[in-house]
Amino acid sequence: MDNHSKNNKLNCSYSRSQAIKDGVLFDITDMAKSVGITWHVAVTSAVWSNYIVWTDDDRRRQGLQDTTDRLWHIVFKLHLALQKADKHADAIFYDLDILPRDGVSYRVKRTKLKVVIGAGDQFEPVITIMLSNKD
Repeated sequence: MDNHSKNNKLNCSYSRSQAIKDGVLFDITDMAKSVGITWHVAVTSAVWSNYIVWTDDDRRRQGLQDTTDRLWHIVFKLHLALQKADKHADAIFYDLDILPRDGVSYRVKRTKLKVVIGAGDQFEPVITIMLSNKD
């Protein structure tokens, strides 16, 4: 590989805004602001599909919940976790008790989410919530 190809490969990056546009991340900043979080916040598509979204089919199979309430629960628990976290940490974990979106469960289960604090596309502080076993 020549130097030009190496440099072009090194300069290519996948931006946060592109990840949101592509549906890899979901921007939940507006809900985060409602609990006092001022930084941009996003969740991965895995968190969105497993712990936030709640369809009419889910409601018929598993009970009365909705996407907004589930999102608020995750954001509120994030707010509490951030208050307790080491101010210099770049990653924290928090427990979430939530009804799994599995089509059969009627009781909440505890899961652990990972929160990564980093720099956004313009080097502004951003928060990303993901499954605890992901980077």
